[in-house]
Amino acid sequence: MTRFVGLRWALPTLAALVLAATAPARDGRLPLRPGAPGGLFNDEGTPPFPGMISNSVTQMRVVVEGGDTLVFAANSFGVMRSTDFGASFETYTDSSGVGRGGVCGLAASPGLLAAATVVDTSIADVQGAGTGIGFSTDRGVSWTWLEQPIDEVFDTSIDPHDWIAQDCETGDSLDWLIELPNRTPVENISWGLAVEGDSAIWAASFAGGFRRYSLATQCWSLFVPDDDAFQPVDHLNHRAFSMVAGKGGIWAGSAGGLNFLSWETLHAPGGNRLGQGWRHFDFQHPQVDGSPTITGNWVVTMEQNPLPDGSDEIWVAGWATYASVGDYYGLSWTGDDGATWTEVEDLRGVKIWDLAFDGDDVWVGTDEGLWKSNRHGAAGSWSRYGDIVDSQSGRRMNTDTIYAVKLVGGRLLVGSPRGLFVSADRGNSWSSTHHEPSGPRFFPNPWSPRVHGPATLAVLPTRSGAVSIQVYDFAMDLVKTVADGTPVTAGQSREFYWDGTNRRGDLVANGVYFYTVEGPGISTRGKLMVVK
Repeated sequence: MTRFVGLRWALPTLAALVLAATAPARDGRLPLRPGAPGGLFNDEGTPPFPGMISNSVTQMRVVVEGGDTLVFAANSFGVMRSTDFGASFETYTDSSGVGRGGVCGLAASPGLLAAATVVDTSIADVQGAGTGIGFSTDRGVSWTWLEQPIDEVFDTSIDPHDWIAQDCETGDSLDWLIELPNRTPVENISWGLAVEGDSAIWAASFAGGFRRYSLATQCWSLFVPDDDAFQPVDHLNHRAFSMVAGKGGIWAGSAGGLNFLSWETLHAPGGNRLGQGWRHFDFQHPQVDGSPTITGNWVVTMEQNPLPDGSDEIWVAGWATYASVGDYYGLSWTGDDGATWTEVEDLRGVKIWDLAFDGDDVWVGTDEGLWKSNRHGAAGSWSRYGDIVDSQSGRRMNTDTIYAVKLVGGRLLVGSPRGLFVSADRGNSWSSTHHEPSGPRFFPNPWSPRVHGPATLAVLPTRSGAVSIQVYDFAMDLVKTVADGTPVTAGQSREFYWDGTNRRGDLVANGVYFYTVEGPGISTRGKLMVVK
């Protein structure tokens, strides 16, 4: 699962979907053929950038093969790759073969890595535009880029409402499968990806539905998980958000619930592309005992928990949709491909981003911090981690938002808007991996103390000495002294925090504030906009 924050998590209007179905691409380009490779970057692409370009870590995937362990992470600048359990990264961007924009979907197996990207648009009331999907068959060393999947149609000169979709492989009509062909990347954003071994990529694209790309045929195939021809304007279950390739089959999450298709049924003759063999789960249809299958119909997060016996569990974070439905934020799981479900009672009402597993230990990244259960999610077994702080530098996470969490080689990796924090002792002590700014400045900027927590200013002194930081209002009256002769050490990054209060302890008003930084080899001024 950007989390490309700022674009991803809003249930868009129907008007926006109509626009997405008929509008041309913003830059006027169309693919040579839906799913055709846009370029191979083995030799002509630039090498990855060393380090992290941004602090944010919105997704993580882990690949273990032989004696090698690779951690792949994502944010609004690209895909990051680590060979040392997150202690350091290199970043792949569009110049390396990943699509242009922020990474909104990430999936990995030992033989196949895939990343979907998105950019903002100048069109009002839309989420943005998908810029394609990059994939790698050599664990990120080289990338092949694909245009954002759209529908090929027989004749684009006729009225768009009369378009008839054409099958990429056979050239046959798909009027039985697709009522409203999608010919634009606008709103066509692949928020979720999954990989089927090393042979196929699955994409959950908001206005593009659930699609499978075969590396053998170089074609995308649309799969509709119910009996209605594809039409995301009217059918919430066609607005796709998440995917997981489980042991038993493919799981597809939408704005209208969760869908499952077994691998056996998928690969049986006939294609199973319009409802055949699919099972659907939503809040409106509980289990026999009245308990829910999934808690919220907007399925944006799913994770697979592989079990020692070779089977697996699928854990589903459902988000609330409409008050009239009655669904709610929560977490549930199934260990028998949906035959039965167990709800996690302690996390009812909590917005969940990611999960990690180790036996009966379960970690959950949420908007309310990092949570852990030591009894497989049972009621009363959950506890919330306290403040996460780098044990060596004192650098604080300074946010309750945890976008990504994984357990890798006995290390707990936690991704947030403030970088990656790693614990080798399951949370008793932490180290942090983050982007070093080029100069001392407050971030984020603009900044809301109620939304973002304390504003951060990082310094990297070339000489040892003392640092002083003052904040002034527009009249250049002193508002707060953030640091007053605080010792710093040459070559060691140090962070300072302002909570947005003045010298009396009152939260400051909206507006532009000025700050000064003085220290060993440091003398700078800057502006910070405060927006409550």
